[in-house]
Amino acid sequence: MKKISKQKAWHNLINLPFMVILLNEKGDIEAINKDCSTFLNKIYNKNSLDWILNLSAEDFLLKLKVVSSFNSHNFDIFNSEFKKVLNKEKDLFKAEVILDKLEENIYLSMKIKSFTEGSLIIFEDITQRKEAELLLKKEKNSYLNLINGQKEMVCRFEEDTSLSFVNDSYAENIGMAKEELIGKKFIEFVPYEDKEIIYNILSKIKKGDFSEEYEHKVINNKGELRYHKWKDYSLFNKESQKRFFQAVGRDITQEKLKTKFAEALFENSSSAIVMLNNKHQIMKVNKIFEKKFGFKSEEIIGVNLDDLLEKNKSGISDRALSEKVISGEKVITKAIRYDSSGKARKFLIKAIPIKIEGDIKGVYVIYDDISKQEKTRKELEDTKKELESILESIEDGISVLNSDLTINYTNPKMQQWYAENRPLKGKKCYEVYHNSHQPCDNCPTIRSLKSGNVESEIVRGLNGKSQKYLELYTYPIINDDSGEIEGVVEFVRDITQKKQLENKLKIREEQYRKIFHKSPIGMMLEDSEGNILEVNDSLYEVTGFKKQELEGSSIFDKLVPPDHQQTARENIETILNNEEFEFITENRKPNGEAYHLKLKETKISLADQKEGILSMQLDITDIINKEKKLEYLSYHDDLTGLYNRNFFEEELQRLDTKRQLPLTLILVDANGLKLINDTYGHSTGDQFLIKIAEVLNSVMREEDIIARLGGDEFVVILPKTDEKDAQQIVNRILATSREKYIEDVNLSIGIGTAVKTDCNQDIYDILNQADKKMYQDKLTNGRSEKNKLIQNLLETLGAKSNESREHAERMAELALKLGEELNLNNEDLKNLILLATIHDIGKVTIPEKILKKTEKLNKKEWEEIKTHPEKGYRIAQATDEFSVIAKLILHHHERWDGTGYPGGLKGKEIPLLARIITIIDAYDVMTNDRSYQKSISKKEALAEIKRCSGTQFDPELSKTFLSMML
Repeated sequence: MKKISKQKAWHNLINLPFMVILLNEKGDIEAINKDCSTFLNKIYNKNSLDWILNLSAEDFLLKLKVVSSFNSHNFDIFNSEFKKVLNKEKDLFKAEVILDKLEENIYLSMKIKSFTEGSLIIFEDITQRKEAELLLKKEKNSYLNLINGQKEMVCRFEEDTSLSFVNDSYAENIGMAKEELIGKKFIEFVPYEDKEIIYNILSKIKKGDFSEEYEHKVINNKGELRYHKWKDYSLFNKESQKRFFQAVGRDITQEKLKTKFAEALFENSSSAIVMLNNKHQIMKVNKIFEKKFGFKSEEIIGVNLDDLLEKNKSGISDRALSEKVISGEKVITKAIRYDSSGKARKFLIKAIPIKIEGDIKGVYVIYDDISKQEKTRKELEDTKKELESILESIEDGISVLNSDLTINYTNPKMQQWYAENRPLKGKKCYEVYHNSHQPCDNCPTIRSLKSGNVESEIVRGLNGKSQKYLELYTYPIINDDSGEIEGVVEFVRDITQKKQLENKLKIREEQYRKIFHKSPIGMMLEDSEGNILEVNDSLYEVTGFKKQELEGSSIFDKLVPPDHQQTARENIETILNNEEFEFITENRKPNGEAYHLKLKETKISLADQKEGILSMQLDITDIINKEKKLEYLSYHDDLTGLYNRNFFEEELQRLDTKRQLPLTLILVDANGLKLINDTYGHSTGDQFLIKIAEVLNSVMREEDIIARLGGDEFVVILPKTDEKDAQQIVNRILATSREKYIEDVNLSIGIGTAVKTDCNQDIYDILNQADKKMYQDKLTNGRSEKNKLIQNLLETLGAKSNESREHAERMAELALKLGEELNLNNEDLKNLILLATIHDIGKVTIPEKILKKTEKLNKKEWEEIKTHPEKGYRIAQATDEFSVIAKLILHHHERWDGTGYPGGLKGKEIPLLARIITIIDAYDVMTNDRSYQKSISKKEALAEIKRCSGTQFDPELSKTFLSMML
């Protein structure tokens, strides 16, 4: 049962919410789930699973190799790791695979897990995540370049402390590569006792505040305990709607160690120690002091030390000693002091002034009980051992030399560094530390022996040792009684890594300089007074100045206009107060050309430790010009250049006031625009509208508002214009338009006006009145204008083709005769004659060179000719008078057998009058000369009609026509 249960559990793995493949113990494919089969069939263009089931794992990998590349693994390594899992040599193998030989790259996360029953392969499509990572990486590069050179540590992290960005300083401090840190929770580096500090800070600033500086410990990847000081900022990403944090910090380990070292010496000393302020009042005591004198620390803080221990007893208290120490002298003396019970004991007292930056801030006083010499000697021995223990634990090298440069003591670190020269004690320092037979030139130890001062020097380590650079400090040992220099203590620190870091920093500085000078955006360094220290090539290209004209000058002389200089000085002050500044400004080049800049400025430290400003300037002139163009287009009609409906609506509201009365509105509409568009094309129609706009602009006054409402409709707002003045303007519009022509077509418009004279009138009612009047004008005059246009078209057609007036007259005469022969009613006869007159009006749009061509038309020209029935149809449809025969014009080239055009109609599907015109037109064309053919005789023409009867022509109509003509 147990075995069956395991087998069932094994097969249930196929139901995992991923793309899953199960391999049996032999490594052959045993099962594949639906998600995986769908995916694999898609990328391999398959329709079933037959091709993959029972494949061996190795064959499957070979198929995957056809469309794949392997990140961080060549195929052999990948295959080897895969087999380790199959052979149970390894429990799990993970990899990322990119399918980069398809139309689009697909990124897969692949996991191979070993089980008793076989192996499990899980695929996960991580394409979106990978593409997002690539985009994010690109966007962050510029930001990373700026902050990676910072000394401070910078990081960005999510609410669960997962790191999304670290700079070089942070990665170096933690001891991991930046790539390893991304996604890792930095809270894992924080010791348990400090984790609460982090969570409290993040909780406090979660709503968008920033934290005060706070400290916590970390244990880096090397196992080192480091102390950090941080300031955190809470930020919100509007796109992802997620909060994240950014922090800036620095490593304060050395500061902390110094403090802890001092505290350890203070608290662990065998002497009673008290720290006083410059008024000789107790600030702090160590435990030994409490024990020796029987006072609790909290009881005596702020009490004068002399009052506490000397009881103001005459002959004992020596206030002069206190004054000496406060004045800066070091005092060593023996005196009686009293504990809390009044018991007197004799002490060796050492009082040392605390100097900070040259000022006496307080006093250290050390008390050693010398009432019992044996006890004192023991305490001194204990203190010596304690100090030796401290010296031995210090990571720096320590060497104590006699005045003749003989080594008297070395700590374990020095013995480790110079192990090949042991024993060290008793030898000369230059023999051990430099393998030399004589003292070094400019030796800091010799200088200290001569001057009695602390000296320092950077010296080279022994050849072949890892300690290549050593920082040496020498402290003279001075006899307190005689004042003679008895020797020197050397403190030696390995600064090899520091030197290497300095070299790296030099390289980074060079990289920064290349970024600065090669950046595509303008960059400038200026000092706190606005003096230009350095500019890159892009900046002087943007500003139009030569590089030498800018460097060494001031931004106030070259780049900031006089009326902006006060603002610029205020901006400098703001930036120097640690506020980044970003703004857009306009300026002019020396040649007067205007340009626009987007500036981002931030404070930086200059080489002389002074504060300066880095100004990054992006030329956005093209963007600003495009915005202005868009703003223009938002209120102007793109075709005519007039204002558009949006602007008209706003201006109508603005001018609809009592002060503008009487307020006149004029509506103008183009007559026959559709007909012109259908006949000559929309390009000519556009020219028609532009010409109307030109007429309106030429007639209107400067204060009048002219707008195109859309289509063929225009409107004019005339402030302070009564009906009489408005009519004069209308008359000028009409007179001017009559003189304008497009393609020999007179500019025809409809006009309506209305005047608002009372504040209580609704301006939109006035607009409606003008619209109605314009519509009435179009009804009155528009039809006649369209008819004129049709007549113009017919005359144009006669001029550019063989469609002469005589042809039309002959056609009309034959149409009437045949119509009467067929007993057509009066309405059909009238339409037939009209059709005979204008059936080829669509040819007016065909180029004249095609219409008059004497040779055979090529295919393209013939296709152009075949469009004239449809064009004629649209022209006729545009007028009420001719719309009745529009469909007849459309079908007058159809054939009885269905091989005609444009509709391919057959037999009686073709309208009767169109069938009649087909016969009449063919007869007239054959019996009269054309540019492309000579005429034939009446007899020959009738024979051709008879021959084509039943194919091209209606057989019944052909029979009637032939009978009529014989």
